[in-house]
Amino acid sequence: MKFVAQFCVQDLPADLEIHYIVVNDWALGVDSPQNVVLISIPSVLDPSLAPPGKHVLHAYTPGTEPYNIWAGLDRKSAAYRKLKTERSEVCFIISSASSPFLWANTKMMINSK
Repeated sequence: MKFVAQFCVQDLPADLEIHYIVVNDWALGVDSPQNVVLISIPSVLDPSLAPPGKHVLHAYTPGTEPYNIWAGLDRKSAAYRKLKTERSEVCFIISSASSPFLWANTKMMINSK
């Protein structure tokens, strides 16, 4: 699961990094579904990747999504879009709880394919 967001650079830490790894619960392990979110902010290194005064953020789970819940779904169906929305919420929930400064000024989010 992944999504992309665009947010303002105001009030961000001066030492903003390009990558973050957020583990919701270490006891569950890093291979547990919906437990780890990887965050990449490539515009930290290349500001031209985002509009002036903004950053672009890409958050995703690291290949721990179980295939069986997706098996047989048509990628163009309403059921697929609904499941995609539900399963990608973890990216926002976990990363916003651990790094609220990233989400305070979010202007746009795209639940990408």
